[in-house]
Amino acid sequence: MSGVLEELDRYIGAREVVATLLLTSLFLFLSLVSYTRGSTTELMYAKRAYNIRILYYGVPLGMVGVLMPIGYDQVTAVMNSGEGTLRILWAQLFLDFVLYFLLALFIVYAFVKLEPDRLRASFISEWSAATRLSLAAI
Repeated sequence: MSGVLEELDRYIGAREVVATLLLTSLFLFLSLVSYTRGSTTELMYAKRAYNIRILYYGVPLGMVGVLMPIGYDQVTAVMNSGEGTLRILWAQLFLDFVLYFLLALFIVYAFVKLEPDRLRASFISEWSAATRLSLAAI
């Protein structure tokens, strides 16, 4: 584990940390706006159970839930539950943040370690060599 941390410390600086946090924020935002899953939840109010439709936003875990009550009884039950119609699911939000942070860290680390300018130059030289060979074969 210490070897991994030493290697990360060697290649990751302040600029890469900022890039990782920005990429993590972008992943979280895209996850939030690009995926919706519908379900129902049961809410108890005044000794009565209400099945209320809920929409979960976010992938792979639902980070935010929006209750969609239908009818006066369901609206009353949701409003008197004390939490309102918007439910932020903190555990899932934290797990999604950790997942997307690790993904962004891997992408930034691979980008820094592989030095894309060197890769691009070697790819172009290999491509031009292959093009010359194919043109010579014609």
